[in-house]
Amino acid sequence: MNKYPLDERKHIEAFADRYYGVYEISSAEQIAWMAQAGYPMPEDLIVAAGMSNAELQDLVSKGNVKAAILLSDRELGAAIEKLKQLDPASQEAKEARSSNFSSLAAVLNSDTPFKGYAEAADAMYLNQDRDARASEVAAGLIRSAALGDTRAADVLSEYADAGVISDQELITALRIYVDLGGDQIRLRNLENCPLIRPIPSK
Repeated sequence: MNKYPLDERKHIEAFADRYYGVYEISSAEQIAWMAQAGYPMPEDLIVAAGMSNAELQDLVSKGNVKAAILLSDRELGAAIEKLKQLDPASQEAKEARSSNFSSLAAVLNSDTPFKGYAEAADAMYLNQDRDARASEVAAGLIRSAALGDTRAADVLSEYADAGVISDQELITALRIYVDLGGDQIRLRNLENCPLIRPIPSK
């Protein structure tokens, strides 16, 4: 962070605050993995800061996942600021909370593990219902963990420590994560794994 000018550093830190835990790293290998997995890196944030929404949307239409993330983040930030000025029960507030729906959907439909952090951030800042917020935070971070970002499970534990989710919700989410991981390993090791078919309706 020290290599960036103060104004750029504030921009990066604000992004890191919205997506809590995403820049908690302990090695150069983690940074390389994140860049390879489509996570917006500080350099991406700085470049995007000089782009218009239309320019980002054009990149999104061409399949650029980082642009989708950064556009969704920009709309999330705008919604957060707008909600500070509004009555939470007003129609305007309701519209603000859903204003980034399309851009968030583009992120959630991508392959990057970052999408779990995006889902969690959207819930934390825009969902007023405590139970729905907790379930979406847990679902998002477990999604990131299941896609390879094992740090996300630790972030979820920190949310439990902060009271965002209950201990029981944490236990349930981590149990799903562990069971899913075990199934993925087992299926990868099967030489002739049958196709998993949906349960017949009749």
